[in-house]
Amino acid sequence: MHGMRQKPKVSPRGAYRAGANFERRVMAVLVEAGYTAIRSAGSKGVFDLVAVKPGEVLFVQVKRNGVIGPEAWNSLVGWSCGSGAIPILAVRDAISKHIVLWKLTGPRKPWARSIPRVRFLVADEVADELGGSASAAKIP
Repeated sequence: MHGMRQKPKVSPRGAYRAGANFERRVMAVLVEAGYTAIRSAGSKGVFDLVAVKPGEVLFVQVKRNGVIGPEAWNSLVGWSCGSGAIPILAVRDAISKHIVLWKLTGPRKPWARSIPRVRFLVADEVADELGGSASAAKIP
């Protein structure tokens, strides 16, 4: 593969640091939107952040690369539904590098092509960080 540029290898420590920094960015966006947010540092659990404001609880799984398997997806949906929280997947858009929040709307089947999710926008004040206008729709 002469002439093709290879991605530099990232150490596990560097990958952890990049993921933790992205979790902090997502947390800052949620706090700016009026949520009280708690980060579970080093968590290998179902969700990375819990964000709360009156009448609304979010369980947030943060994936910088946007990849979440069906098992982790379904765990997040199950835990959220069982406790009345909204399951949210926070990812980084590959092109714009903006944070994209997805509300998971149901379980994911490993063989299915459809992905049960809708955009979740939190507030106009943070629309720039999220790469768009939040006034379009906030999915309840």
